[in-house]
Amino acid sequence: MKWLAFLLGNAHVVANSPLVLHICSETLLRVVLAMDDERSQEELVALPSTIDYVFLLLCQVNPETGKYYYCEQSGTKCAIIHILRVCMASRPAILAIVGRLKEVTPKTRNRIIASIIRRPRFIAAIADENGSRMTSAVDSIHAILVCGAEIIGDDSLWACFRRLDYLLEYTSALTSISAKAHQRGLPDEKWEQIAETTWRLVTHMVIKTTPNPTEYFHLLTEGGLIPCALRCLIHLPHGSESVEKAIDALSIIFAYLPVGKVWLAACTPETLDLLHAASTMCPMARDICSNFESAIELGKLVRKRRERTGFDLCCSLKHSSSKEGGTADIVRACSACKVMTYCSTACQKEDWVAFHSRECPRMAIWYRDRTKSLEPWYHHLRSFDIWTSRATRRDQLSWLEEVANEMGTRLPSSNPPKSQSVARPRTARPVGYSAHSFITVIICSEGRISRTKSSLLSHNNACWRLVKHWPDARIQKCVRDMELRPLKYALVEGIFKYDEFHSMFVFVKMRYDADAEEGLRYRVVNSFFRLGPTSIVEKLR
Repeated sequence: MKWLAFLLGNAHVVANSPLVLHICSETLLRVVLAMDDERSQEELVALPSTIDYVFLLLCQVNPETGKYYYCEQSGTKCAIIHILRVCMASRPAILAIVGRLKEVTPKTRNRIIASIIRRPRFIAAIADENGSRMTSAVDSIHAILVCGAEIIGDDSLWACFRRLDYLLEYTSALTSISAKAHQRGLPDEKWEQIAETTWRLVTHMVIKTTPNPTEYFHLLTEGGLIPCALRCLIHLPHGSESVEKAIDALSIIFAYLPVGKVWLAACTPETLDLLHAASTMCPMARDICSNFESAIELGKLVRKRRERTGFDLCCSLKHSSSKEGGTADIVRACSACKVMTYCSTACQKEDWVAFHSRECPRMAIWYRDRTKSLEPWYHHLRSFDIWTSRATRRDQLSWLEEVANEMGTRLPSSNPPKSQSVARPRTARPVGYSAHSFITVIICSEGRISRTKSSLLSHNNACWRLVKHWPDARIQKCVRDMELRPLKYALVEGIFKYDEFHSMFVFVKMRYDADAEEGLRYRVVNSFFRLGPTSIVEKLR
């Protein structure tokens, strides 16, 4: 190992550096694979000298071009990447490599991780040269992404990956290769590999790895992952497992379309053309493609609305009565809980006396506990990693407002007898709801948007009892306002995907103005955001 490391360390002064690198990588690969039993191979890979040698191979850069070396193995993946993949074939080996990465100096660690993240862009450029290198590039990018997904689980390593824009780098490279393959052609098994890599980017590198996928998903769409998945559907044979994975990736992306950055990156002429082609070529994809086109058109209406009208995120219930849904572009969040937002100090003080002084202690404890429980990211989290950012909240409320206006008919409210109306809450105990009161439930889930009418009583039993109860008193006050003035107010519950196990539940009180122009009759007056288990969504569909 020392002799090989000496050769590798001096490869840049040799006349034929690529040949030296190729010999060194092939030698190490043969040594590792020569071990007959699995345990001996794991012990050899776990040696610090072996791991350091792999890192040294990864960091080799051509001094003339500034690109990482690519040692192709007869039309298959790069030998250097193949060694990394072989060395990470078992859990003990992965732990050894991650441990070694944490032991080296920060400068060395950043250099190694940069070689893992930035290498795909050079691989995508290599795919331009000829058809055999196209298949080699697909193999290599798939292998290096699998390795990156294993390394990224550690806290300090995840921070390094995030600083180097790993999602955008991986996605852009994969999209570039899929675009070239779409023009030139590629064997079915390689399209299956692209579909597998696309699915892994969505499920492993975002959903299972980032603390709040809502705030990171736009990097996938900006990198072009939607066109990449659609090209897979066009070229894959019908009924294959890879088709299902490509559709699954698109369905998960669909759930985040209400986020403005995600929608904006998805709303391109290329995406619309590929949606039409995929729905024609792949019968299994017709539903998801049709839903995507509808959601993109809905997003255009949302964007026009945001340009024409302002939007408010103030949580004070008295704010609506004084300003009647006026706009406040600058909002501040409660410094303790980070949940409630206000347009001014006056609204914050009013709400503290009315509601928040009783809610905040529990909400602040939840926020601190969730921050600490979100290992391995704890020391590197930003506030919107634990809770959705204000921009995302505006996007979700704008989406709900547009869907409510798009429905065309009057949203259900209530007109109960006075004896059945909800009483003003005096204690923290749950209060029953009138059987004559209704709420519109809008669910943006994986693959579709559903709109249902539900009685408050049944919705409370199926949903509200299972999510956080902090704003119960607020909700009961909004219900009472709606029951007293059913022609003016309506209630809406929007449910959006948050992460693998949670959904964001957005309770909204909307004001109805029959004299306003069509499409602008419903306006958000008050809203509250809560987290709840995703299992609730299945029951509400």
